[in-house]
Amino acid sequence: MTVQDTADSAANISPPPDLDDSRYELVERIGEGGVAVVWRALDRQTGMPVAIKLMQKKAFKLETVQRLAQEVEILVELSHPCIVQVYGTGVAASGPPYVAMEWVEGPTLRQRLVSERIPPLIETISIVEQIAAALPAAHCASIVQRDLKPENVILRPDGVVKVLDFGMAKVLRSGSPALTSGIKIFGTPHYMSPERAQGKPVTAAADVYALGIITYEMLNGRRPFHAKDAMSVLLAQCNDAPPPMEEAVAPELEEVVMKSLAKDPEVRPSAGDFAHALRKAAALDEA
Repeated sequence: MTVQDTADSAANISPPPDLDDSRYELVERIGEGGVAVVWRALDRQTGMPVAIKLMQKKAFKLETVQRLAQEVEILVELSHPCIVQVYGTGVAASGPPYVAMEWVEGPTLRQRLVSERIPPLIETISIVEQIAAALPAAHCASIVQRDLKPENVILRPDGVVKVLDFGMAKVLRSGSPALTSGIKIFGTPHYMSPERAQGKPVTAAADVYALGIITYEMLNGRRPFHAKDAMSVLLAQCNDAPPPMEEAVAPELEEVVMKSLAKDPEVRPSAGDFAHALRKAAALDEA
């Protein structure tokens, strides 16, 4: 790369947006989705790093603003060591809202699975148990996460697991506003329960199904349903039995995972029961 190339590249890097708040200093842009950009920032009051989730201008419309507001309300309400915390909110000088959240150091579970297709069993059980411990905190508050997937799970270096991104969450309490209408289906097809794929009402069992898919993937090295397009994956979620796991997976483990992937949500175990059964099947239960 020439000196001129370096200068041209530097010129194309836009400066951090102005949050119109002297408390936070944006340091590094670390990720981008369809709705928001995530920055690593410095909290000048505490000297600690935080994550700033800033809505993109192209997504600045009523429904996305409502979803961001609902996510903030949910995360403020949910207090659990395995769920990311919210510190505050604000509006950037250019207009879009932002959320200041707990900064979590570490790779996502997706990045972990890319580096090692099948993690050690003891690590898999620990990750599943911590996700399963976080879910009841939401379920007891009548909240379904609805977008549980490896990309939304961060693994801290000390082994603590953090579940993030409740932007797709469904609040089941009466009187809560409906943010979607018609036959819209939001989420990731590879982790979507059959009832969600069919547009039916969801319960906590939808999150258990997603956790079952994640567990299947960590034990087996691949997801159960693959297809060339999203609709085909959704049809498989609704109609096809998950393929048997590799021979290296103990039958006892496979049986527990398959129960979590039952097409009928009433048949699936709770998140806690699933994690307990998985540990017992892995012969890691001390009892």
